[in-house]
Amino acid sequence: MRRRPKATLLAVVAGIATALLLSAWFAPVEIRGPSMRPWLENGDWALVVPVGEDEIKRGDVLVFREPDSGMSAVKRVLGLPGEEIMLVGGDLLVDGNLFARRLPGPDGMI
Repeated sequence: MRRRPKATLLAVVAGIATALLLSAWFAPVEIRGPSMRPWLENGDWALVVPVGEDEIKRGDVLVFREPDSGMSAVKRVLGLPGEEIMLVGGDLLVDGNLFARRLPGPDGMI
């Protein structure tokens, strides 16, 4: 069997280049705590894509640093600036209007 050093070198270089490009767009984050169960469990990993504040929509899952601890927090966006959010008997109301009935998750947790 003949070796193909050029093909092997090309594959290694392509792999390194891909890893560097992906690390510029995505950041791996470990999920700690139960707040996003059942979708994300404690110890799961997620790839995070940075976005600007003007790109955030209701339902998005955000990762941010908590100011006190500096640890990553993972939360789902329910309300947008200026909206009033209420959880009544498991129903999510946005500005008094029903947005979701019996939110998914254990005991209606979001």
